[in-house]
Amino acid sequence: MPAPKAPPTKRTPEPSVVVEDAPVTIVEPAPHSAKRLGRHIDPETGEPVRLARLELSRKQAFVVTPDTVKRLWAILEKRHPGMLIVCNIYCDDGLKFVVSDPDSVVEHSNLGGKEIRELEMKVLPEDEGIRFSSSDYLPPILIVASGQDRRVLALRDALLEVVAATKPWFNLLARVSIFYILVGLGWLLVVFAQTLPKSSKPTTPAVMLASLALLAGVDGIFGFGVSWLHRKFFPIATFAIGHGAQRHEVAEKVRWVLVGLFTSVFVVAPLVRLMWSWWK
Repeated sequence: MPAPKAPPTKRTPEPSVVVEDAPVTIVEPAPHSAKRLGRHIDPETGEPVRLARLELSRKQAFVVTPDTVKRLWAILEKRHPGMLIVCNIYCDDGLKFVVSDPDSVVEHSNLGGKEIRELEMKVLPEDEGIRFSSSDYLPPILIVASGQDRRVLALRDALLEVVAATKPWFNLLARVSIFYILVGLGWLLVVFAQTLPKSSKPTTPAVMLASLALLAGVDGIFGFGVSWLHRKFFPIATFAIGHGAQRHEVAEKVRWVLVGLFTSVFVVAPLVRLMWSWWK
């Protein structure tokens, strides 16, 4: 009579650990399986290998320059020597360029009307790299990596160091909502109006209605102009490559003119008027 078969043993699920300082999911093999499979033992530490998956987004303005591309490319090459690294360049006219060396990226024409809208550097066939995007529906910066946990974290730190260098001085102005900008400017206009000399003539309902209509029209035109200036000269994404470098230089000069004009009209002038009225 054949011996009864032993019931099948249940496989212990591998626990998942999430690192708190970044969205890194670490899958740690159970100790008994690590000892059974030699490839799960780290030869440097002698401990079981922990595999990690990283998807880290950064919501900040950025200025990508040729130096940025070369530094990122060098980091990916150092981590994956001998593997193919490609860069996908998505342009405003719908074309997509795929290049496999950093010089081809920095020499991209980036002409007006065909501006770069997205730049993605990745290692093939590994799903690992970094993406810069100007889309309103994607995070401006996304870092993706996978592999041994300590190597993933080391790659994250190296890439973030380069990403931090791409943050421009107008990062806060680029990220702030246009609604809050208009509210702030409206408040400053009210403060400015309070410093103007008051009329001694009584205000009639017709004059009040005409004033409100004029104010609504001016506010609409003013809001449209401020919104256009905000998107044009304080963008989230700037690709200062090729002709984009010249556009960035011109925009930088315009930005400082706008900041100086705003400061003089809405800050300095009201303060001078208020101080003058106090001293009179």
